[in-house]
Amino acid sequence: MKNTLLFFVIAAMFATGTPVLSQNRGGSADVQAAREELNSILDLGRLLGFVHTMSDEQAQLRLSDTQVNELLTIVRAIARTSRLTGAAAAEYMATIEDGILNTRQLVYTDQLWIAAERERANSGGTPSATSQQRGSGRTPGEATGSTTQGGSTQEGSEQNPSGSTSDLAAFAAGEDFNPLLDMSRPQGTSFHALLEYLEGRSRR
Repeated sequence: MKNTLLFFVIAAMFATGTPVLSQNRGGSADVQAAREELNSILDLGRLLGFVHTMSDEQAQLRLSDTQVNELLTIVRAIARTSRLTGAAAAEYMATIEDGILNTRQLVYTDQLWIAAERERANSGGTPSATSQQRGSGRTPGEATGSTTQGGSTQEGSEQNPSGSTSDLAAFAAGEDFNPLLDMSRPQGTSFHALLEYLEGRSRR
């Protein structure tokens, strides 16, 4: 009942032009919590897209067989999940960044992330909290390399990193929600491409 009411609250805010996805405006605590969870899910999709870009473009940063198997375990688990939560997405990201990728790979994916956020800013969008942390965190120097494949430019061109109002309403209402399985989205196409790449590598 609470989730259903929240869905109609968000829908009403959208209908009246209230900026429910603005990072600078409030809304209810439930809406804010749902927004933060949705950000974590979309950030996971971006990271996986950047990992695929790295694997496709940078031979010297190629995933090892062990990394392929470890990452494939996570990607398969995501593919079996009808409702991906922010907590699960954050845990997957931590495992990938802290336990699977090496330092050079982390630096490169961070560079892709920063380049995508720069493109978003140039197109009038707002950076996500994760990108702000990366911009002031571990990555040295300026971003380099291509950002045209694996979802990096596509993800970065999304002007609102929190997703659409319908995404937020559906997620807050407790509906099934896993944008990484939606092939109509950049996150979905890059996730599917990464899954195919990892499956192919694991069979060799």
